[in-house]
Amino acid sequence: MFTLTDIGPSPLSVVIGRTPIDGAMDLETMAQQLLADLKKALSHLEWIEPLSPAEVAGTEARRVEFKWRQQGQPVHQLQLMFLHQDEHQQPLLMQITGTSNDPKGMTAQERAAFYSVVNTLELRVPPVDDAQETPA
Repeated sequence: MFTLTDIGPSPLSVVIGRTPIDGAMDLETMAQQLLADLKKALSHLEWIEPLSPAEVAGTEARRVEFKWRQQGQPVHQLQLMFLHQDEHQQPLLMQITGTSNDPKGMTAQERAAFYSVVNTLELRVPPVDDAQETPA
């Protein structure tokens, strides 16, 4: 988790999560499933920007932006999701979530901080097997 402040509550947090998934699932299906889960889990959910194509570290991604109320307080989230593999080449759903608790929504400074983290990401590429490189 990344925050804007060293001590005390931060107006913005950025969390990078990874969830093992079934390798047969595609990005669009996973994204739609997550949105359906959000609708069920969050009260007073409002979509700010619908699910749309994006890119993270040169990889196809989906972006969604929404807000809801938590204990009466507004919460604003911007989320990027994409598929990748872990160190054992097992499929993962990667989620980068920026959460703002500013009553007016995510500020320009918070949005810039979120994208400064996203734009510095580099994905690990699995090592190439030397046996596969040699032509038969």
